[in-house]
Amino acid sequence: FWLKSTLSGLASFGRQSLPVMSNWLVGISGDGISFQKSIEARRLGDVCKFEVPQSLKFGSFESLVKNMDELAKADNIVETIHRRVERQIQDLDPKANFESSVVVGDGYSHRLTQDGDGKTNSQLAASGFRLTSPSQFLTEFLWDDAQYSQNRPISELVQMVLAGMTMIDDEVKVKVTALQEVRAQKNNISKKEGSLAMRDLIDVLTPDMVGDKDYVDTEHMTTLVIVLQKDGDKAFREAYETMTQGKVVPGSFKQFKKVEDKDGATMWRVVVFRDAVEDFMRGARAKGAVVKLWKFDHEAYETILIRREELEAKVQEQEKYLMRLCKAAFSDTYVAYVHLKAMRAFVEGTLRFGAELGAKTNFSMFLIQLPANAKELAVRQALADASTPAFGGHHFGKKNQGDAAEATLLGETGDYYPYVWLPIHASA
Repeated sequence: FWLKSTLSGLASFGRQSLPVMSNWLVGISGDGISFQKSIEARRLGDVCKFEVPQSLKFGSFESLVKNMDELAKADNIVETIHRRVERQIQDLDPKANFESSVVVGDGYSHRLTQDGDGKTNSQLAASGFRLTSPSQFLTEFLWDDAQYSQNRPISELVQMVLAGMTMIDDEVKVKVTALQEVRAQKNNISKKEGSLAMRDLIDVLTPDMVGDKDYVDTEHMTTLVIVLQKDGDKAFREAYETMTQGKVVPGSFKQFKKVEDKDGATMWRVVVFRDAVEDFMRGARAKGAVVKLWKFDHEAYETILIRREELEAKVQEQEKYLMRLCKAAFSDTYVAYVHLKAMRAFVEGTLRFGAELGAKTNFSMFLIQLPANAKELAVRQALADASTPAFGGHHFGKKNQGDAAEATLLGETGDYYPYVWLPIHASA
């Protein structure tokens, strides 16, 4: 009963549609030589041996079942963190290239310091490390015993991985939040585009646009800015002096030249007495005009320009640092993610096929890189034909007919595959 329940549990992990990134880890009983030749002959995709560690510590088979559940959860958590880092890199640089994004070498991990990680290829090579792509890292995978010692129990390795990845995730989140805050500050004082009615006057009526007599600001008088729709100036000119009882300076209706939006709206100014501002604004709005209070301050204009430059520099600095941090996190999370897959392969393969004396595994694991147009049912059928069921063909209903056969091949009937299957993300 226990064995049947365990095998059903293994099958449940396989009830998924073909992943977008079609990289599968497939484990079968024995050395897998004939299996690999069969897959290569069928041209399903590129296939290579995936080296699974031989002596991971797990205790009893009951411990393996617990490890299987822990690893499935940890796998999902670390992949989520990795994909979040990947998306953040693409947000910072939509054209980001991941071809040289994973650092290879025993015991290597980035130090998430204040300066990020900026090692060059030559510096890495001098330290015994090199850069590679996620895809190549998969095909050339070797267990890093310096980071993930096989002397530790699997459960301890899982917790160690989760602790490290959570720390990286938190670090990235803190820096993303810091960048978002600076971006928000920048956006709040950035030059706004759009209609004249919506734009900030400090960006429209700049010192080079305003003459000495354009702005009047005294104890009793002030200047208002009027935005009029296309061809609305004639009607407004005829009415503006009567919008208050003698509180508008006659002839003060003046246009700011070269100030016009794409819809033909124009900008004007009117000088009024301070105690008539509210009355004038009500009258102007009744005529369809947009009225704005205006205080022209050359020093304030220069100050905001300086502040914008400072915030732009700060945003660029934060983006540069975050990119370095994310590149470091990308490599570390991907390396951890693939090691978790290797642990899952070991656990599920051992549960399925057993282990020989001396803790040597009794199965082989292969990485199959499928083309984008691969059909899952056809791949499943080919894998089934190339595999030797661990407990006899009656456990795998490939001889069923019609929909039942398809359901069985896709793992939807409760039966298990005659192989271990783990989809694996190869990044962008």
